[in-house]
Amino acid sequence: NFLRLTAKAFKREAPLRGGALAEELAKPVIGTLIGAGVVLWASEGYITGGGPKDPSQRRVLRETGWQPYSIKIGDTYYSYARFEPVGALFGMAADFYNTFDDLDELEQSDLISQIVLSITRNFTSKTYMRGVTAAINAISEPERYGRYWLEGLAGTMIPTVVANIARATDPYFRRPTTPLEALKARIPGLSKTVPAARGVFGQPVERPGGTLTRLFSPVYVSPEKGGMVERELARLKMGIGRPSRMMMFEGQEVEMTQPEYEQFQEISGQLAKQELVTFVNQPFYNQLTDDDKIGIIKAAFRRARQGARERILFGRMTIAQPQSNLAPAPGLR
Repeated sequence: NFLRLTAKAFKREAPLRGGALAEELAKPVIGTLIGAGVVLWASEGYITGGGPKDPSQRRVLRETGWQPYSIKIGDTYYSYARFEPVGALFGMAADFYNTFDDLDELEQSDLISQIVLSITRNFTSKTYMRGVTAAINAISEPERYGRYWLEGLAGTMIPTVVANIARATDPYFRRPTTPLEALKARIPGLSKTVPAARGVFGQPVERPGGTLTRLFSPVYVSPEKGGMVERELARLKMGIGRPSRMMMFEGQEVEMTQPEYEQFQEISGQLAKQELVTFVNQPFYNQLTDDDKIGIIKAAFRRARQGARERILFGRMTIAQPQSNLAPAPGLR
């Protein structure tokens, strides 16, 4: 592929002579050198792309302060998303590096196709193309993407400037679960009534920076954070998905209420964090293989979630039990 594309480039430039030809031929060389430098920075973690394809892995990365399409200066990430056309170059190179890591030896031979994929990804991340892509996904897989597309459609009814104010004045990221909540999330004041997005360990996810910074700064800033556990999860490239809202109650599978689900995430996160802090500080920890570490960490999350689910069930049964024991009111026997 590379040779074929290169041959086409030379054929296209054949009419050029002398300095004009040299200048045109120098452009891809210079671009390659710049791109290689940016890819090198990406490989060292100084420039981020879109991150892992798995949303649960991105959740883990965010626990360390990581944010997509950013430059890491010192221990802080600064978004370059609004700095075009340099931002497009950085994003393309970083995404190319991330894509390359996921390829096996056979797939690595098709580098040109991966560059095209990286370019496409950057273009489809723009507002217009993102809307088109979301609509196509909703049409092709309505059960998976339909609700998200409706939420996005509802959100567009609120002017961007109003939504920006809502985000700036709200200290937490929100996770709407209905089209109505998607609307509220974009309205100042009402956004705080929408459930907060929660991290791997059940804590509400805070927006970086202060109100004025979020409102007026063109650069999103996220300082590095997290302790040994968070950094280790990121190093192991683990994905920790959101827990299920379902549980068994009186022999039937039922869905937790929103308050129950929020309490469940907090309890399970605290239990998992306590166990993992003890685990990673054990003297034998560094002697384990990464596969063994991953298995033990996953088991810790399963135990924590089961323990939290039992507490939620106990709370629901405690509320329901007295009502079931009440004698019928006089006159109703």
